[in-house]
Amino acid sequence: MAIDSIDNHLGQAREFDRAAVPLGMYVAWCVNLGLVSDAVLAEHERMVLRVRMHDAQGSDLLTAMGGELNDAHLNSRGKEFTDGYYAGYLQDYAEVFGEHFYETEDNWDNYMKLTAVLTPKLLGPKLRPQWPIDTNKLRGAIKKRWQQLWH
Repeated sequence: MAIDSIDNHLGQAREFDRAAVPLGMYVAWCVNLGLVSDAVLAEHERMVLRVRMHDAQGSDLLTAMGGELNDAHLNSRGKEFTDGYYAGYLQDYAEVFGEHFYETEDNWDNYMKLTAVLTPKLLGPKLRPQWPIDTNKLRGAIKKRWQQLWH
């Protein structure tokens, strides 16, 4: 069953690339939190790795997945969370990026701002970071963690 699609955003965004950003950031977050299915990991292995390494955007993976996020793209934890949360996702996205959120740049600094809202909703409020977030420090910690995993 479809959860969301780029097509649902084209009317307001007016451009394909802009329509892909909100859902693409959610997909990237799902990848980085281990919420995607084994099928996505197998079928899009290189793109998933590029997203994890911040070498590609979530919107790139979303496009490779046919422009749609559906139940088959998520593992059981991802489905459970998304079923209970996704209806409010665009509201949270708008709170982070403002009312003209389709103008949000598709970059990792903006992704980091969004994860500060999403991650505590998944893992609990004790993990809510203090504002303002130092995105450079957070990005450095992510890269360091990946380097540790690869060695």
